[in-house]
Amino acid sequence: MDGTNIAKEDTTAELPPTFLFGYGSIMWKQDFAYTRSYPSCISGYRRVFYQGSTDHRGTPGKPGRVVTLLPSDAPDSWVAGIAYELPSDPTALTAILAQLDHRERGGYRRVEVVLNDLHTRKPLALPQGALCLCYMATEENSEYLGAATEENIAAQILESSGDSGPNSEYLFNLAAELRKIQAVDEHVFSIEAAARRILEISGEQEN
Repeated sequence: MDGTNIAKEDTTAELPPTFLFGYGSIMWKQDFAYTRSYPSCISGYRRVFYQGSTDHRGTPGKPGRVVTLLPSDAPDSWVAGIAYELPSDPTALTAILAQLDHRERGGYRRVEVVLNDLHTRKPLALPQGALCLCYMATEENSEYLGAATEENIAAQILESSGDSGPNSEYLFNLAAELRKIQAVDEHVFSIEAAARRILEISGEQEN
């Protein structure tokens, strides 16, 4: 095979696969094309309801709370979620990432991560050159709310709603999706339990 043919083959070859790791609403609401998905996890982070939402799950005057990832040095810092392999067509991939950038516009940015098997916690054997992306909101963004007690976080969630629906729906959907993949997240489940206690005391129904 001569050099001209090699160059032509390299030019027309598909891009290495791009994966998106979802750990919040992407686990149940994708709104983008993907070729396959599977449970996975990433290390060195913890999932927390510290990010404010003034559009999807709240308003500027009454922000909701959604999850982001913060770095953690704890040995058990594993965040479970679902990895989605995105289309390899460059045009389709560019459009999907632009759509996701708009969806995650409230303080989130793309970060490259390493995907691990959810159960063995060993790096997944992905094709060479594979890119694994995740959206995270850092403490420096303007909508970051920070820590609060589980009860206060739960109460704020129950009182908030935005363009994508009640903030409580987000909380309960996230907890349900984690159980579907048999993953435990004490922070999420503790806030879920606190929210259910508040609803039980008030006599209201889950949204």
